[in-house]
Amino acid sequence: MRTLTEEQGEPTEVHTKPRIYLDGFPKSGLHLAVLMVRTIEAQAALDPPWTGSFGYNAWSTEWRPIPQIMAGLRQLRNGTWLKGHLGYRPEIEQYLYWHGVAFCFVYRDLRDVLVSQSYHVISEDDEKFYHPGKDVFRAMGHEERLLACLHGIGPYSGLFDRWELYAPWLHVPWVHHLRYEDMTTDRAGVALGFVRYVFERTAWGVTNAELVASSMERIAEAVANNMSITSMSPTFRKGGSGGWREEFTSRVKDEFKAKAGDWLVRLGYEENDAW
Repeated sequence: MRTLTEEQGEPTEVHTKPRIYLDGFPKSGLHLAVLMVRTIEAQAALDPPWTGSFGYNAWSTEWRPIPQIMAGLRQLRNGTWLKGHLGYRPEIEQYLYWHGVAFCFVYRDLRDVLVSQSYHVISEDDEKFYHPGKDVFRAMGHEERLLACLHGIGPYSGLFDRWELYAPWLHVPWVHHLRYEDMTTDRAGVALGFVRYVFERTAWGVTNAELVASSMERIAEAVANNMSITSMSPTFRKGGSGGWREEFTSRVKDEFKAKAGDWLVRLGYEENDAW
């Protein structure tokens, strides 16, 4: 960015490093956002670069103590980033806003989210993907497992019970929203919007700051190029959109509709509930 002071009389280029938090409703494709942010900032604030708000690896609605959540977020410094599954609380939002964090919320068609979860809970690598009750899920048929993920079972909360705790981020005006389907079909546009947002938040509070358009475009091009490396995600399975059509039975479809209400319309995935 450039800044202009009365003493200098002309712009001076300054380099200010952002602090970025990537929030995603599991499983909405947070891995793509990570590829984007690593192009801008390689250094994470924690190792591993993860801090979130819910117990049972974010598959529950059980909030971790707020002081623990805030302790993780306080590790964000200029030039670092973090990711996680972070529910909405006003005090969390205010902290992130006043500390100039560029906060991005990743979401996806909730039908594809359900399918992705149903495979994730039976993943073979128990060390990387620890979840309680895997044997229970593995003993289920596919339809039964989808319904268990939808409604909840044991320590796992239902899909929409969890979604309601993240959804308020969609209504926070200063938060940048990343829709997974756009990230896979319009990489250049999404990358440019992401880069502009990150550096606008970074410039927030800097007197007479002016972003350099050519620099934004150059960085955005690099971000878009790196978004194609999907193999970097350990949880990546297919990454497509609309796969729920091959996975949903009529029963799953009916029970999903009963739970979803008008969410698919509000998120722009359907015009009505006649899908």
